[in-house]
Amino acid sequence: MWLIVFAFDILNHHQSPALVISMKLKLFILPLGLLALSSATFADNTTDKLTYDWTGVYVGGYIGGASSARTTSSGPIINDTTLFPNKSYSYDTDASFIGGGTVGYNWQIGETPYLVGLEGEYGSLDVGGGTAGPNNPIPKFISVTHSTNVGGLYGNGIVGARLGYALDKSLVYLKSGAVFTNTQTNFDFNIHGTPTPVGDGHCSVANANVGYAIGGGIEQALPAEWFSLAKQISVKLEYLYLGIDTALNTSGTINNLNGAPIATLSTSDSISGIHTAKIGFNYKF
Repeated sequence: MWLIVFAFDILNHHQSPALVISMKLKLFILPLGLLALSSATFADNTTDKLTYDWTGVYVGGYIGGASSARTTSSGPIINDTTLFPNKSYSYDTDASFIGGGTVGYNWQIGETPYLVGLEGEYGSLDVGGGTAGPNNPIPKFISVTHSTNVGGLYGNGIVGARLGYALDKSLVYLKSGAVFTNTQTNFDFNIHGTPTPVGDGHCSVANANVGYAIGGGIEQALPAEWFSLAKQISVKLEYLYLGIDTALNTSGTINNLNGAPIATLSTSDSISGIHTAKIGFNYKF
């Protein structure tokens, strides 16, 4: 249920009212459908032996949402001296839509309900945002903007393992692996003069990052009688925590109006992990 609440938060902040209502109805209907299918399958399992085999190669797709990421910064440092008082501060990015594709292999161990598998996925991720004027004691003369982005350059990829327990066509699983993405922070600094600006500064850094992913989900194979390919299709709900948890040190300069550097500028930033929730489908060969 908390997956649905999380998705609602994403929708409420980033979509039009009409689309929010439509998507909320779908988010209610899809999980209820999964629950109904799972309940029916469990009831069948009380009288019949397991008949569905999860073993095989599969491909699929997914859509969902990613939570905001929190950035904690040491504050701007000019020529090795902290510029503003109170030093460190924190801010949150916006949440993000996610979507992509999946490929994997499941092996159901003999006639047992236990399953192990390997899975890879790649998709879009663009968690970004910032703050203006953090700890700025003289905003009339100095403008400051600090921003962070995760995944904006090339999205994210995950390679990991699944451990599952199958109740015929219903599967509950844990998932863990490595996440590959990029992180970037930017700090912009402008000194206002009278009547013309005095100078400006910029520092940034972008890194490729490897973190960890951990979570789990439920997956339900469709009833074979629904349509010709239904016996090869399953739908899933999945939660993953992306352990980005990285530190970035930016560096740059403050320049005069002629573009000549007059001082060094730097920040030290720490970016938190991200929560994700998704709904998807798999097609088993």
